[in-house]
Amino acid sequence: MDRKTAVPAYRRSIDLVSVWEPGERLRVTGRLHDTLPTGPDGVEDVHQMSLSLVVELPDLVVVEATADMDKFPHAECPLITNAVTGLVGMPVGKGFTRELNRRFGGPAGCSHLKEIARNIAPVVVQSMLSTGAPRRGEPDGVPAVHGLPIGSCHIWQENGVAVRKLQAGWVPGSVERPVLKLSHFTRNRQDL
Repeated sequence: MDRKTAVPAYRRSIDLVSVWEPGERLRVTGRLHDTLPTGPDGVEDVHQMSLSLVVELPDLVVVEATADMDKFPHAECPLITNAVTGLVGMPVGKGFTRELNRRFGGPAGCSHLKEIARNIAPVVVQSMLSTGAPRRGEPDGVPAVHGLPIGSCHIWQENGVAVRKLQAGWVPGSVERPVLKLSHFTRNRQDL
Protein backbone atom coordinates (compact mmCIF):
# COMPACT_ATOMS: atom_id res chain seq x y z
CA MET A 1 0.00 0.00 0.00
CA ASP A 2 1.58 3.26 -1.15
CA ARG A 3 0.04 6.21 0.71
CA LYS A 4 0.90 9.80 -0.02
CA THR A 5 -0.17 11.00 3.45
CA ALA A 6 -0.43 9.50 6.90
CA VAL A 7 -3.85 8.00 7.53
CA PRO A 8 -5.07 6.87 10.97
CA ALA A 9 -5.49 3.09 11.08
CA TYR A 10 -6.24 2.04 14.67
CA ARG A 11 -6.22 3.53 18.15
CA ARG A 12 -5.87 1.77 21.49
CA SER A 13 -5.96 3.44 24.87
CA ILE A 14 -5.59 1.79 28.24
CA ASP A 15 -6.44 3.79 31.34
CA LEU A 16 -5.64 2.47 34.82
CA VAL A 17 -6.78 3.83 38.18
CA SER A 18 -5.84 2.52 41.64
CA VAL A 19 -7.88 3.10 44.78
CA TRP A 20 -7.09 2.11 48.37
CA GLU A 21 -9.86 0.08 50.02
CA PRO A 22 -10.34 -0.85 53.67
CA GLY A 23 -8.28 -3.73 55.02
CA GLU A 24 -4.98 -2.98 53.25
CA ARG A 25 -6.43 -3.69 49.81
CA LEU A 26 -5.69 -1.95 46.55
CA ARG A 27 -8.20 -2.05 43.69
CA VAL A 28 -6.77 -1.36 40.25
CA THR A 29 -9.24 -0.97 37.43
CA GLY A 30 -8.10 -0.86 33.85
CA ARG A 31 -10.17 0.14 30.84
CA LEU A 32 -9.20 -0.70 27.27
CA HIS A 33 -10.73 1.18 24.35
CA ASP A 34 -9.97 0.35 20.70
CA THR A 35 -11.33 2.40 17.80
CA LEU A 36 -11.15 2.32 14.02
CA PRO A 37 -11.49 5.41 11.86
CA THR A 38 -14.65 5.28 9.71
CA GLY A 39 -14.23 8.48 7.77
CA PRO A 40 -12.87 11.99 8.01
CA ASP A 41 -14.22 12.57 11.53
CA GLY A 42 -15.83 9.33 12.61
CA VAL A 43 -14.64 6.39 14.66
CA GLU A 44 -16.05 2.96 15.36
CA ASP A 45 -15.68 1.41 18.80
CA VAL A 46 -14.20 -2.07 18.44
CA HIS A 47 -13.38 -2.91 22.06
CA GLN A 48 -14.46 -1.22 25.25
CA MET A 49 -13.86 -3.38 28.30
CA SER A 50 -12.62 -3.25 31.86
CA LEU A 51 -10.83 -5.46 34.34
CA SER A 52 -10.61 -4.84 38.06
CA LEU A 53 -8.14 -6.64 40.33
CA VAL A 54 -8.12 -6.29 44.11
CA VAL A 55 -4.70 -6.96 45.63
CA GLU A 56 -4.24 -7.61 49.33
CA LEU A 57 -1.21 -6.20 51.08
CA PRO A 58 1.41 -6.82 52.26
CA ASP A 59 1.68 -10.08 50.29
CA LEU A 60 0.45 -8.59 46.99
CA VAL A 61 -1.93 -11.41 46.16
CA VAL A 62 -4.98 -10.99 43.91
CA VAL A 63 -8.07 -11.61 46.06
CA GLU A 64 -10.76 -10.48 43.62
CA ALA A 65 -11.00 -10.24 39.83
CA THR A 66 -13.93 -8.97 37.77
CA ALA A 67 -14.33 -8.05 34.10
CA ASP A 68 -16.92 -6.31 31.99
CA MET A 69 -17.33 -5.81 28.25
CA ASP A 70 -19.34 -2.93 26.82
CA LYS A 71 -18.18 -3.11 23.18
CA PHE A 72 -16.80 -6.22 21.50
CA PRO A 73 -16.61 -7.66 17.99
CA HIS A 74 -18.37 -11.02 18.57
CA ALA A 75 -21.56 -11.77 20.52
CA GLU A 76 -19.69 -14.55 22.36
CA CYS A 77 -16.83 -12.35 23.63
CA PRO A 78 -18.42 -11.64 27.06
CA LEU A 79 -18.61 -15.38 27.80
CA ILE A 80 -14.94 -15.24 28.91
CA THR A 81 -15.40 -12.54 31.57
CA ASN A 82 -16.01 -15.06 34.38
CA ALA A 83 -12.68 -16.75 33.57
CA VAL A 84 -10.84 -13.81 35.16
CA THR A 85 -11.70 -15.31 38.56
CA GLY A 86 -8.86 -17.73 37.74
CA LEU A 87 -6.48 -14.84 38.48
CA VAL A 88 -7.45 -14.93 42.17
CA GLY A 89 -4.53 -16.20 44.23
CA MET A 90 -1.88 -14.90 41.83
CA PRO A 91 0.95 -12.95 43.43
CA VAL A 92 1.67 -9.59 41.80
CA GLY A 93 5.42 -9.40 41.44
CA LYS A 94 8.21 -11.18 39.66
CA GLY A 95 6.81 -13.80 37.29
CA PHE A 96 3.36 -12.16 37.12
CA THR A 97 3.27 -11.97 33.32
CA ARG A 98 4.42 -15.58 32.92
CA GLU A 99 1.72 -16.80 35.34
CA LEU A 100 -0.86 -14.54 33.68
CA ASN A 101 -0.08 -16.13 30.32
CA ARG A 102 -0.35 -19.61 31.83
CA ARG A 103 -3.71 -18.94 33.49
CA PHE A 104 -5.36 -16.58 31.01
CA GLY A 105 -3.41 -16.74 27.74
CA GLY A 106 -4.45 -18.08 24.36
CA PRO A 107 -7.73 -19.99 24.24
CA ALA A 108 -8.02 -19.89 28.06
CA GLY A 109 -8.71 -16.15 28.06
CA CYS A 110 -9.07 -12.93 26.13
CA SER A 111 -6.03 -11.16 24.73
CA HIS A 112 -7.55 -7.75 25.48
CA LEU A 113 -8.40 -8.46 29.13
CA LYS A 114 -4.97 -10.07 29.50
CA GLU A 115 -3.38 -6.89 28.16
CA ILE A 116 -5.19 -4.86 30.81
CA ALA A 117 -4.04 -7.30 33.53
CA ARG A 118 -0.44 -7.13 32.30
CA ASN A 119 -0.58 -3.35 32.74
CA ILE A 120 -2.15 -3.57 36.21
CA ALA A 121 0.88 -5.20 37.88
CA PRO A 122 3.21 -2.17 37.48
CA VAL A 123 0.42 0.13 38.69
CA VAL A 124 0.17 -1.92 41.90
CA VAL A 125 3.90 -1.45 42.50
CA GLN A 126 3.81 2.26 41.62
CA SER A 127 0.79 2.79 43.90
CA MET A 128 2.71 1.27 46.78
CA LEU A 129 5.84 3.29 46.09
CA SER A 130 3.92 6.54 45.61
CA THR A 131 1.97 6.32 48.83
CA GLY A 132 4.37 4.52 51.16
CA ALA A 133 1.93 1.64 51.43
CA PRO A 134 2.53 -1.03 54.06
CA ARG A 135 4.92 -3.79 53.06
CA ARG A 136 6.28 -6.72 54.88
CA GLY A 137 9.43 -5.45 56.58
CA GLU A 138 12.71 -7.05 57.51
CA PRO A 139 14.00 -7.09 61.09
CA ASP A 140 16.19 -4.03 60.51
CA GLY A 141 13.20 -2.03 59.27
CA VAL A 142 14.30 -1.93 55.63
CA PRO A 143 11.39 -2.94 53.40
CA ALA A 144 11.66 -6.45 52.04
CA VAL A 145 12.36 -6.94 48.34
CA HIS A 146 8.87 -8.44 47.96
CA GLY A 147 6.68 -5.82 46.29
CA LEU A 148 9.50 -3.56 45.14
CA PRO A 149 10.39 -3.36 41.45
CA ILE A 150 13.86 -4.88 41.87
CA GLY A 151 15.40 -5.54 38.47
CA SER A 152 12.84 -3.45 36.59
CA CYS A 153 15.22 -0.68 35.44
CA HIS A 154 18.67 0.79 36.01
CA ILE A 155 17.53 2.63 39.17
CA TRP A 156 15.98 -0.50 40.70
CA GLN A 157 18.70 -2.98 39.78
CA GLU A 158 19.79 -5.23 42.62
CA ASN A 159 21.99 -3.09 44.88
CA GLY A 160 21.14 -0.11 42.62
CA VAL A 161 20.60 3.46 43.71
CA ALA A 162 16.96 2.97 44.81
CA VAL A 163 17.86 -0.04 46.95
CA ARG A 164 20.74 1.90 48.50
CA LYS A 165 18.40 4.84 49.21
CA LEU A 166 16.05 2.42 51.01
CA GLN A 167 18.94 1.09 53.06
CA ALA A 168 19.90 4.68 53.95
CA GLY A 169 16.41 5.47 55.24
CA TRP A 170 14.34 6.64 52.28
CA VAL A 171 10.70 5.67 52.61
CA PRO A 172 8.85 5.52 49.27
CA GLY A 173 6.07 8.09 49.15
CA SER A 174 7.61 10.21 51.91
CA VAL A 175 9.32 12.83 49.74
CA GLU A 176 8.47 14.76 46.60
CA ARG A 177 9.62 13.62 43.19
CA PRO A 178 12.15 13.45 41.86
CA VAL A 179 13.53 11.66 44.90
CA LEU A 180 16.75 13.38 45.98
CA LYS A 181 20.14 11.94 45.04
CA LEU A 182 21.62 9.07 47.05
CA SER A 183 24.13 11.44 48.68
CA HIS A 184 21.25 13.22 50.46
CA PHE A 185 20.36 9.99 52.24
CA THR A 186 23.92 8.80 52.88
CA ARG A 187 25.53 11.96 54.29
CA ASN A 188 25.82 10.54 57.78
CA ARG A 189 26.23 6.88 56.82
CA GLN A 190 29.58 5.49 55.78
CA ASP A 191 28.45 1.86 55.44
CA LEU A 192 26.78 2.34 52.06
